[in-house]
Amino acid sequence: MTRNYEAALAMYSREHDRWNQWALFFFGAIGAIFFVASYFTIPMYVPSTFASVVSLMWVLVASSIRATTDCWRDTLREYEEHPESTEGAFHVFDRRLKAYDYYADFKQTLRVWDRLTYTSVTRILVWSGMSASLAFVLLGILNAMGSISGALR
Repeated sequence: MTRNYEAALAMYSREHDRWNQWALFFFGAIGAIFFVASYFTIPMYVPSTFASVVSLMWVLVASSIRATTDCWRDTLREYEEHPESTEGAFHVFDRRLKAYDYYADFKQTLRVWDRLTYTSVTRILVWSGMSASLAFVLLGILNAMGSISGALR
């Protein structure tokens, strides 16, 4: 194994730690939003809105981590295909990241009928963030409508 390959492998492994750290952060943030809101007399749509924004942030972070994970994996594959390469691991990674098509990846994630979508843990995490965001928006709307109809009575 070359030194560049080992560096790329270490960075690829680091990406998996990032998933755990960010998942804990976002789920903790959502829990904290509702915990703090329970101490105040505010309508449920206020914390629901904040939780929806945090969930959308999760989608962006998850998409970003997907991109870097994919680029480090592709960097490893490039070294496996061309073991004689002397290009530094971070240079290969940067080249791949600049060429990464976030929009195409997100479109692929939206294809629930495609096996590639539902067999990828990272794509399922993106879906969980989108689903949570939509659920919080729905919760907020339903609560706001209930508050509005209650005020009209």
